[in-house]
Formats: sequence, structure tokens, C-alpha cells
Amino acid sequence: MMMCRRRQNTIVLLLYGAGIGLINGFFGAGGGVLAVECMVRRGIVQNRAHASAILAILPLSVVSAGLYFLKGHLLFDASTWMLLGGGAVGGLLGAVLLGKLSAKWIDMLFTALILFSGIRMLMG
Repeated sequence: MMMCRRRQNTIVLLLYGAGIGLINGFFGAGGGVLAVECMVRRGIVQNRAHASAILAILPLSVVSAGLYFLKGHLLFDASTWMLLGGGAVGGLLGAVLLGKLSAKWIDMLFTALILFSGIRMLMG
């Protein structure tokens, strides 16, 4: 019985991982949304789920970026490097804030971001 449950758990995690990788590789982002949801559903508290999702997305993003590079789809102009610099500063600030905000605030901010993104995409 225990072995069957572990095998089932492994299959579910592999399917989640495949979905996360597919979304991240296809859209260039968004896999973290599914990763956070997966972790929260498995009982991981909100701030740990967000932090862990970032760790999970890193290698997926590296693999996707490598494939895009090989196909000649990456830009290496000044704007890319400015975005990376600003992203590094924002990432540091986000990591500090994640440790200071309650799970309720994190959930509300995350929900607002997803809603804003969805509405913006619908508006074209």
C-alpha cells in the first residue's frame, strides 16, 4: 500500500514538473505559477512555496534559454542587459519582502498580479 502511494506521488510530481516546464518554456514565464500552486496544494506554506518555485524555475529557464539561443531567438542588446540588471535588483528586493510579508499578503499580491496579467492579455 505504501509503495503504491509513493509511486502515485512520484507520477503526480513528474506530471506537475512536465506541466511547469512546458508552460515556462512555451510562454517564457508562468511555470512558477503552477509550481506555487502545486506546492501549496501539497501543504507547503505560501512564502516557502514562492521561494521554492523560484529555485525550481531556474534550471527550467536555463534549459529554455539555451534552446532559444541555439535557434537564434535571443537578443543581446543594451535593453536586455538593462532588464537583467533591474531584474537582479528587483529579485533581491522581492526576496527580502517575501521573508517579511504574511502569507495572506503574499497570496493577495500574487492573485492581483495574475488577474492583472490575465486582463491585460484579454485586452490585447
